[in-house]
Amino acid sequence: MTGTRNIAAAGDRRRGAAGLAMTAAAGLWADMAEAQPAGPPDGPAWRIDGIAGWSAPAGLEGGGKVAAARGYAGAGVSVPLGGGVSVGFEAGGGFTDYRFSDGAAAPWGDIRDVRVTLPVRFGLGDRGTAILAPSLRWTAETDADLADGRSAGLFAAAFWKLSDSLTLGPGIGVFSEPWDDTDVFAFLAIDWKITARWRLSTGQGVGATQGPGLSLSYAVTEALAIGIAGRIEDSTFRLDDRGPAPGGYGEARSLPVVATLDWSPHPGLAASAFLGVDTGGTLTLRDGDGHRVDERDVDPAPVLGAQIRVRF
Repeated sequence: MTGTRNIAAAGDRRRGAAGLAMTAAAGLWADMAEAQPAGPPDGPAWRIDGIAGWSAPAGLEGGGKVAAARGYAGAGVSVPLGGGVSVGFEAGGGFTDYRFSDGAAAPWGDIRDVRVTLPVRFGLGDRGTAILAPSLRWTAETDADLADGRSAGLFAAAFWKLSDSLTLGPGIGVFSEPWDDTDVFAFLAIDWKITARWRLSTGQGVGATQGPGLSLSYAVTEALAIGIAGRIEDSTFRLDDRGPAPGGYGEARSLPVVATLDWSPHPGLAASAFLGVDTGGTLTLRDGDGHRVDERDVDPAPVLGAQIRVRF
């Protein structure tokens, strides 16, 4: 990466427990409402998701610009086993298309992403729900072996409905890096109905990676809500053998803050759009052992996108 800071910090192999902890909370919280002690439906519950986003060209430290387009689609099913227990299967795949311009040396090209999760849910008394969610993820550059970008995780969380307006839950996770490192972390998720119209919650949104999210929303009508959301995007992926770090790893981190528009005309359909700014981040190159060798800061830039979820 021409013009980057040469860090060569051989001991720095970790993405950061805080970011991974929030990542876990986001992934689990997406289905929290379905996992409440009210119980799963009598038969299998299916879900289809799709999301797309775009970030405008942003200046890079040392010169040049980078833009990115992202897309992800997935599906899942939850099967009730009785006694408040359900077992699920979720799978999906997507891409991130990076474009480097204005003289910027391209550290990588297009990235593929495949994910599989097996969530298990069960009740804890009258007001609690526990979730165990082992997962596998494969993320790699287009011409790299997808199997070389494999990482695994196990999330465990418990949520309690403390009142009619507040549900709160702690959790713990173990997440392996593709270069054989491991993170153990704690996280906290919240769903707080501050008033009849205002709501503060963690959850998914605003990007194609499993970054953390925190959203404050206002219900204009029963079907329409507006709000503001922030989210850490953090993606690590295996690189091919032709770039500046052959057979190594790339990492892209950013923090978008966006205005949101959510529309849910009935329980089986939810759609949203977002527009805001990526407040900046970093692009990092690592060698095959996960050692950080180069890093470049990324300037703020506009972002926009939309997502849809269908349940049946």
